[in-house]
Amino acid sequence: MSTQPPLPSCPECGRRIAAWKKDHCVYCGTAFPPDFKQGFAEPEAVPVFGVLFYLVSSMLRRFSPLAASAVLAAGAAFLGYLLWNLQKIRRR
Repeated sequence: MSTQPPLPSCPECGRRIAAWKKDHCVYCGTAFPPDFKQGFAEPEAVPVFGVLFYLVSSMLRRFSPLAASAVLAAGAAFLGYLLWNLQKIRRR
């Protein structure tokens, strides 16, 4: 079960917001009102990337332990870079 609060839905098509930074629905193109996202926290994407890198490395481990280690190292480097950028953005 997810601990994140639910995201708002598009007023036109009813789908959840897929691209938080955009000011329109990526499915139907409807423009959001100016205060539409007010009261909702921006979703965090970091856990999703961590799970994806782990799953890919687990599948690769069957065929090549070296490739799985490389994927884990690249994933750790990418997540570190992502977290570093998020910290820079929050300091502004």
